[in-house]
Amino acid sequence: MSENEILPVQAPSWGRRLAGLDGMRGTALLGIIAAHAIIFFPPLRADGSGIYTGAQNAAVGLLSYSLTFFFVLSAFLLYRPFASAIIKDRPNPPTYDFYRNRVLRVWPAYLVVLAIVGFGFGLTVVDKDAPTLEGLGRLTDPVLLITNVLLIQNYSPSTAYTGLGVSWSLVTEIGFYVLLPLMGWIGVLVARRRSRVFAALVPGILLFVVGVACRIIAIAWNDGHDVKPLTTWNSVFDRSTLVQCDLFGVGMIAAALLVTSQSMSPTAMKRLHRWGWTAIALCAVMVVILGRGERLTTFMGIAFAAGIVLTQMSGADAACRWFVKVMDTAPPRIAGEISLSTYLWHYPVLLFLLKHWGDELRYDGNGGVIVAWLAVAIPSLILGAITYRLVELPAMSRKRRTDRAQPDAKPA
Repeated sequence: MSENEILPVQAPSWGRRLAGLDGMRGTALLGIIAAHAIIFFPPLRADGSGIYTGAQNAAVGLLSYSLTFFFVLSAFLLYRPFASAIIKDRPNPPTYDFYRNRVLRVWPAYLVVLAIVGFGFGLTVVDKDAPTLEGLGRLTDPVLLITNVLLIQNYSPSTAYTGLGVSWSLVTEIGFYVLLPLMGWIGVLVARRRSRVFAALVPGILLFVVGVACRIIAIAWNDGHDVKPLTTWNSVFDRSTLVQCDLFGVGMIAAALLVTSQSMSPTAMKRLHRWGWTAIALCAVMVVILGRGERLTTFMGIAFAAGIVLTQMSGADAACRWFVKVMDTAPPRIAGEISLSTYLWHYPVLLFLLKHWGDELRYDGNGGVIVAWLAVAIPSLILGAITYRLVELPAMSRKRRTDRAQPDAKPA
């Protein structure tokens, strides 16, 4: 039996699947789960606070940027059809079909998980200000229920971070979905007066500038410190689409550069290759200088965007080809394919384990960290695979192609 018979894969609604990207998404998913396992299962002090080593703090800091990669990759994949249309002077993807596809991609799996967790297990976050386990319950409050079903809960401090807990990131993503067709039309308008390549870059640059400005405001609002997920207007703003626009912007720029690279001369390709590695090197320097935290988020986004371009452009170097080959192996690729459902499940699974086996899973050393990570990851992946097969896949089969049918790829 083939892998696709065990877990069928839905073709993208535009273009063809890009090698390695599902695996990168799956690796980022496992990174998020690892970060949460480290945060929630440490040994405790007498006052109930966690005890973390320097290495564990550093690991959480770096693994937390896995969500940064999610935002960059999402923008890259979704803007690529628009960038291609602008550069090649073709119609933008139909707006109605774009929004319809996004609804089918997100809401079916989300609503199923929300219903099971919120009404069945009672593990939804209903009081963010209460201690973690005391703030859990069934999603019976009408305001919380409606805002979470519509994925608008993070627009108000009173409902922020409720529901599945991690679903705030979907609220941010959906804000980007709303903006994207408008960004595509801005590119079309610019193309009437400037070069098409420049026009395809403009929407990404615009969002990047807006995002950087808003991120600076968010950090300054919090006196230069990282903004924690609290029920405050500052926290609502910090997790909003506006502040994350820098990540969506660099993903869009990466998409435009990749489309442009298809018609680049060998000299220009080499130049793009050098720029990509230079961007990654500069961001590595910023990691050393800034350490961790929100001030580093934009630089990590740039590094991720550069990495996507370097691994997907034709004529990629040996290191990038090897990396793509590893990311396209079954374990990370399948994790990436079921990443949405697994991401939605992992936090309720973690809370269930914390509630019933919290003391048993508290780690003492790196071996214990791995045990805690596996304890969360394995059931989350199983539930994610089931939800993908029974809910996501049937919903995605109803998505519409937003381009003309692509001819089958010729064998290499």
